[in-house]
Amino acid sequence: PLDVYVFRIWKNFAKRFSDIVLLLEIQSLIHNQLSSLRRQNLFKYSWFKSGYTNERPDEFENPVHFSFDETSTKCNIEDCNNIAVVRCS
Repeated sequence: PLDVYVFRIWKNFAKRFSDIVLLLEIQSLIHNQLSSLRRQNLFKYSWFKSGYTNERPDEFENPVHFSFDETSTKCNIEDCNNIAVVRCS
């Protein structure tokens, strides 16, 4: 009898929880990458661009271009043949 309906509900619960966990892991990765010291001027620029400060920060590389450019597709660890998805900041 559980095969008829209950396990469908069970699977939907499990899917929702796994989706939430995946979203939290993605948000954690983004937070980790954007918290790098390399990104300080990114946040300073948003304050400057919004008009809250007159001090223009130094130039900075776009985080998306830095993290996902063509050279970041190979792992930087010696003798590792895995493909890297993102270059660490």
